[in-house]
Amino acid sequence: MSETEGPERVDVLRYESPDGPSHRSIEAGRGAEVVAAHESEYRKRERIRRVTTAVVTVLAVGGGVGFDRPLVGVAGAAVVLGAFFLGGHDREAVVPEVVATSIAPDRAAERYDLDVRAHDGGE
Repeated sequence: MSETEGPERVDVLRYESPDGPSHRSIEAGRGAEVVAAHESEYRKRERIRRVTTAVVTVLAVGGGVGFDRPLVGVAGAAVVLGAFFLGGHDREAVVPEVVATSIAPDRAAERYDLDVRAHDGGE
């Protein structure tokens, strides 16, 4: 395949954003691999976020108890937990969805408004 030809077949991924969905083409057969990589990264970040929230919550309660102000500690913990739940990551914005597999580039361009000639073949 030459540089000007473009890929023979592509997978199409959809990423959600506040401005609406955006689509990206990648080499056919790699869609599930890319989604799995994004899913793994998302899970890792969520795990770190949960552990950090738990540690800060425990420190808030412990600090309140240590300074004989348990209600202040509990209030601080409530603020931290509220921020955790309200500021949650949106999985759909981070992990793409495979919307088409092994589709002809011209059909992908037509259906998903893609420039498949600008396809880079990688992540």
